Amino acid sequence: MREIKFRAWDKDNSEMFTYDNMGDVFFGLENNGTVSLFICDSEESPSVDIMQFTGLQDKNGVDIYEGDIVSQKLNCLWDEGRHNLEVSFNHDQFKAGDCSLYMAVISFDAEVIGNIHQNPELLESTK
Repeated sequence: MREIKFRAWDKDNSEMFTYDNMGDVFFGLENNGTVSLFICDSEESPSVDIMQFTGLQDKNGVDIYEGDIVSQKLNCLWDEGRHNLEVSFNHDQFKAGDCSLYMAVISFDAEVIGNIHQNPELLESTK
């Protein structure tokens, strides 16, 4: 069974909220199935991007979330270099680039090196 947890990027303050640094911030599941971020004692919720935990960890034991950038080495004859790929949820599965994230973690030595909010330049270097 996969652990369900989230983190959120506060667009207004350029800050990542996780369970470790939330304080009086918490996530709520609304009736329509969307996840929202709430701040206690506040009438407004911040403008955030919410990212879900994939249930997987990289080769160093770091939790992998949507929006993370993973570096992976392809073990094939025509391409042995490392590639930086964004983790996303697409077509009912987590992906690293166009590949299943599960296969990337298991087969390709994936490592979290940043995220799209704090390190977008990591994706530019591989294009």
